[in-house]
Amino acid sequence: MNIYIFDLEVFKHDWILVAKSIDRPDEEHVVIHNDNLALKKFLLTEPFLGGFNNKHYDDGIIHAIYHGADNETVKKLNDHIIVKRKMWWEFPFLQYKKREFKSFDLRDDTPINLSLKAIEGHLGQSIVETGVDFNIDRKLTKEELAMTIDYCKTDVANTIRLYEKRLDYLNSKQSVARLKGMDEQEAMTMTNAKLTAAFLDAKRTDYGDELDYTPPNELRIGKYQHVLDFFTDPVQYTLNDLYTEMATEERKVRIRSLERRIEKIQRLGRYECNLETDIAGVPHVYAWGGIHGARPKFYIQSEEGYKIVIIDVGSYYPSQMLEYNYISRSVASAEWYERVYKMRMEAKKNGDKETSTALKLVLNTCYGAMKNQYNDLFDPRNASAICITGQLLLTDLIDKLESVEGFELIQSNTDGLVIRFPINSEGAIVSTVTQWEKRTRMGMEYTEVHALAQKDVNNYVMKVGEVYYYENGRKIIDKKDYGNLELKGGYVSLAKGGNYQNNSLVAVHKALVNYLIDGVPIEESINGNDNVFDFQNIAKTGGTYDGTYHEVDGKKVYVQKVNRVYATTDKRYGTLYKVKKNGNADKIANLPDHCVVDNEATITIDQIDKDFYIDMATKRVREYIGNQKITIKKTKKSEEPKVAEKTMNIYKKIMSVRMAWLDANVQKTGINRFAEYKYFELQDIVPVVMPLFDTFDLYPHFSFTEELATLDIIDIDNPEHTVTFSSPMRKLAVKGMNEIQALGGVETYQRRYLYMMLLDIVEQDAFDGANGKSDDEVEAPKDNVTTIKSKPAAKSNRPATPKQRAEVKKDLVDEDGQATDIQIKSIKNGLKKLRAASDENEPYIKEVVLKIKDGIKKPEAEDLLIEIGKKVEGA
Repeated sequence: MNIYIFDLEVFKHDWILVAKSIDRPDEEHVVIHNDNLALKKFLLTEPFLGGFNNKHYDDGIIHAIYHGADNETVKKLNDHIIVKRKMWWEFPFLQYKKREFKSFDLRDDTPINLSLKAIEGHLGQSIVETGVDFNIDRKLTKEELAMTIDYCKTDVANTIRLYEKRLDYLNSKQSVARLKGMDEQEAMTMTNAKLTAAFLDAKRTDYGDELDYTPPNELRIGKYQHVLDFFTDPVQYTLNDLYTEMATEERKVRIRSLERRIEKIQRLGRYECNLETDIAGVPHVYAWGGIHGARPKFYIQSEEGYKIVIIDVGSYYPSQMLEYNYISRSVASAEWYERVYKMRMEAKKNGDKETSTALKLVLNTCYGAMKNQYNDLFDPRNASAICITGQLLLTDLIDKLESVEGFELIQSNTDGLVIRFPINSEGAIVSTVTQWEKRTRMGMEYTEVHALAQKDVNNYVMKVGEVYYYENGRKIIDKKDYGNLELKGGYVSLAKGGNYQNNSLVAVHKALVNYLIDGVPIEESINGNDNVFDFQNIAKTGGTYDGTYHEVDGKKVYVQKVNRVYATTDKRYGTLYKVKKNGNADKIANLPDHCVVDNEATITIDQIDKDFYIDMATKRVREYIGNQKITIKKTKKSEEPKVAEKTMNIYKKIMSVRMAWLDANVQKTGINRFAEYKYFELQDIVPVVMPLFDTFDLYPHFSFTEELATLDIIDIDNPEHTVTFSSPMRKLAVKGMNEIQALGGVETYQRRYLYMMLLDIVEQDAFDGANGKSDDEVEAPKDNVTTIKSKPAAKSNRPATPKQRAEVKKDLVDEDGQATDIQIKSIKNGLKKLRAASDENEPYIKEVVLKIKDGIKKPEAEDLLIEIGKKVEGA
């Protein structure tokens, strides 16, 4: 794609562009300073430019420079965007000028207040800003220019890190484009919402019926009729309640408050209304973002005789669009959306992750796009209908479940419930849910809960177990019990580690979850954590403020708007303040009274005041569960499973490994482009099977003679017990390959085949895969992607010709041919992970890139993949 990541800085008399190639990382940076012609020549090479927030700033500057803008005009455009906060395409100089380059913005589909500097902080990088004043009223000196170029290079390096973090996001867009036959670059320039609208062939239409709502015939709301009454006419329902309260109210202050509330609702309408009510003993709020109900400051563990379960509606909003025709009326065809849904389910079932992920993007983005007045899918009536019906149907289900003896409601959320019931009532619970599923045509998924702590519906932590559903009365296990955590809310969501969007106070998140789920004392978690970045707080001053200062020795020391902050015991240091244009200052929230700023990322763990974080986590525990004390109950579910008993014989162990392999649902990455089927590469097998050998105390020993390749599985508990798998050896002669290389290729492939024998892996037979195809009919699949428009050709039942069988055999035994595209792609993905992990990996990355350019064989690629995998694990 010829991708370049770039950054651009503008001064009154200077502008500087710095860009770096993604496809050719060994190339030097492109650096252009005050040279319109050089920029124009660079753009003629058709780079696909990627930046951060470039849609709203950098693209406009480049567009102006390309069309000959001088430095004065460039500076005016800069001020038009930054100072006046206007769009660059409204700038007079750019009117009626054609844009001559393509770009994509890595800020798309991220939180609106997320800055590149904050991302750099979250990624643990230095966030020191340039020392050159952007308002300087003269040309830059050589030193200032060099400093600015270095600053740009640092921003480009961090933007590349963000690019690598968001590769899955970008790849999904490309997959969507391929499925639709769209230009992949064009897809990458779009937000998810805009891409979804294009995929569904939507055309912007105004309907004028936003307030219309008719509940589906399938609804049986029962005793909660007042909830339906509210949604039938939310304004009048709310006003009636307020007038009723006012009629009996004597307090003047309260009366004035009610009058203001009434005036606001009459002026702004339904979206100012909500319904607060009790449902099944739990306080609920009904409004325009989904149902919200939860027992506040609630903690519970599973106990004998009872079961706690999450019951979620699968693909709730897409299902409503299909079943109740709530899809945007702006799409070309509702049947097209249904076809996309079915294709996604089929791809997921078949393990086609690329297609499944791409179509999931389309399905899940559609609802949000329907609420966006600037999107072609805009349909506020149907968007509201989805939200309202979702709340009503779940209320309908609660009403029916209340008739089951022992039923308790713990939480209601957008697409499901958390409930508790006696084990002997499980049959009645399942029967009630099943009847609701049949009536509403929704599908429910169950997840067992071992422990739950919730502050409210938007802040909770759960330790969950087995995931299952019912099909024709039979329980189907979807996921086994691995004791996973479900985390939601600003206090616990980072307990598994931060990310480029948020990596602040991770130590507090971890300590809170460790206590709530495992009873680990807060002090033990905090004091035992030596990862300095887990204690950082990336503090940002918003755009409505003019600056930031740090109180040091009683004086104001002005600092950046984005800062990395730690608690300190040094009382000379105060906290940080954000300053308004009028000079008034406010404390920045959640910062310690005594803190240090470490934008260079040089602080050590011994310089941090851990007591501050202990106090913060302790306060948050009380916000979660009040004064309750956590006592972990030792149940069978919470104990470590004994997966490798010493009494297992070797045959039982091998059978256990085979079953565990099946449960792992390993995906095939190898592609036979002749017979058009996937197969397991060695790199798919080894990382999964090695931990299984360790778990079940087995040791694999390979040996090779001229006649035989052998895999001995040795029982570590009883080394004299072995099971042997063998395969005849065959010599390989390939032009341009020496004997050692040929031998390595044969042994690599024998290892794969022996593993397949051990694991009892069944794969498509190569000869049957090619059966009946003439030479002209056998074509390589296009990048292994499901294509919507094409239909599979009918297969012939004629036997393969001798020529076809010979070619298939050649394909199978070409062990030492050139490395496959899949291998090269996997190596590159591994190198990207290494680059994201540490800059120290650069020499190794460059060495591997040179090898790839020179051409490598399959065995060498296999070795590189294993080597890179070990480096990634150790990073």
